[in-house]
Amino acid sequence: MVHTLRNRRFALLFAGQTISELGNSFTLVAASLLILHRTGSPSQVGLFIIATNVPALLLGLIAGTFVDRWDRRRILIISDMLRGAFIAALPLLAEAWLGWVYIIGFANAFIARFFIPALRSVLPDIVSDEELVPANGVLASSEYISRTIGYALAGLAVQYLSFTWAFYADAATFFLSALSIVPISVPALAAQARGQGVGAVFSELVEGLVYMRRQALMLAIVLIALGFTLSTGAFNGFFAAFNQRTLGGDDASYGLLEAAISVGMALGGLLFGRSSPRNVGNMIIVGLLGVGLATLFTGLSPSPLAALPVLALGGIANTVFILALDLIIQRRAPRELRGRAFAVLGLAGRLGLTIGPAAAGLPDAICGPRSIACDRPYVVVAGVWLILLGVMAAALPVVRLAGQPQPGEAPSHEVVTK
Repeated sequence: MVHTLRNRRFALLFAGQTISELGNSFTLVAASLLILHRTGSPSQVGLFIIATNVPALLLGLIAGTFVDRWDRRRILIISDMLRGAFIAALPLLAEAWLGWVYIIGFANAFIARFFIPALRSVLPDIVSDEELVPANGVLASSEYISRTIGYALAGLAVQYLSFTWAFYADAATFFLSALSIVPISVPALAAQARGQGVGAVFSELVEGLVYMRRQALMLAIVLIALGFTLSTGAFNGFFAAFNQRTLGGDDASYGLLEAAISVGMALGGLLFGRSSPRNVGNMIIVGLLGVGLATLFTGLSPSPLAALPVLALGGIANTVFILALDLIIQRRAPRELRGRAFAVLGLAGRLGLTIGPAAAGLPDAICGPRSIACDRPYVVVAGVWLILLGVMAAALPVVRLAGQPQPGEAPSHEVVTK
């Protein structure tokens, strides 16, 4: 995969995103701790997390439509500059009124709805078809590694320096990311006669939805993504309580288990990068079965220590699954529709991650808040759900054979060669 970094355009993008992801971790930790220190209320921290998730649910599809209208390279640069400016202003604004933390968190999450599909859509334009798989793997691994390191450094920065320095560090990473994108050449989207006004934008949004609905493979991966995140969301919402009251763990063991998942996800990116795009259908199936089995065995584990390697393996499978879905859109969706395709896929995933955690109260509702009798069955069922989803995916030829070339098919992207 190292040879992919010899591609100058990708190397610049990789460097910028690695630095930027490190900074993102700073703001998430620093903002959460700032709210907790000011209010003493965990629910207020939860409100901040909700504020950063709302744009994906309400505005993701619309943002994807504009990603297919505007210059994607320009979207990346402007998005980074705006987010950097907002974060740089946050220390001063938050000193006057804490509400600015929620507002800027919402604003940056809104801007990210443009940045993320633009980034994923532009990748096939700066690497060759042969480099696309390792490029996705390298980017994913650097993202998870940067995130893990960033969480640790952010805590130290807040502890020994101040919230202000943590926010300024994040702002600087956004500006550096923007500068790294400036020299990258990206071919312009094909000129199309596009209408103006709300009606024209809505028409293009519907066009993207219709495309995803009529393409059997695209519809399948959207529904699979929804089913996957419903289960993982249900598990994530209950995981902290399960570790404490069922596995007998404490806060430290919970942190170690989360770290194991992150390490596994980073390794998953590296493994994905060494695979063949012809196996993308099998990657989806293996990812579903792998996360399902990891969840199942976590539910049966006697202690946090026993769950540690299982969750690391689950992290590997998780990344393989996610990147396989991205690869299908990058290689199969028409270039002018990629933004909307990624927006639809992202919306399905976000819906599952929002609805799934609501099920975390079921064990207490069924067995009572003082009983743990339903805890293990709850986690086991979440794992079995994913295993069944993997079996169903394997039974669908459109998924199983997703990586096989279709008659007359050519790569759906062109690459700048200079």
